[in-house]
Amino acid sequence: MVTSLMPTADDLGDPPDYATCSAALGEIRSESADLLPTPDAAIDPIVREWLRVAEDALFECPPSSAALPDLSSVFAELLRLEAEVNVVLEIDSGE
Repeated sequence: MVTSLMPTADDLGDPPDYATCSAALGEIRSESADLLPTPDAAIDPIVREWLRVAEDALFECPPSSAALPDLSSVFAELLRLEAEVNVVLEIDSGE
């Protein structure tokens, strides 16, 4: 699962280790090609957004955008997006 490729805050360190960010960015970009399209078109935009947030954060290392100014906000956003995907998957499994 691509979500497991995102390093934790502990893995990254403070300040984040650029080599760790670069390695994770490469792995996520490599795996992302196999993710889309997803089995449910409803989660395609959410998966794309998760990938964008993760890639942007790892590329900047540390993140510094207005929307996601630090790693804490990045991890919170990634968890929120992952939860959205899980909701759709749970609905799909109940059909």
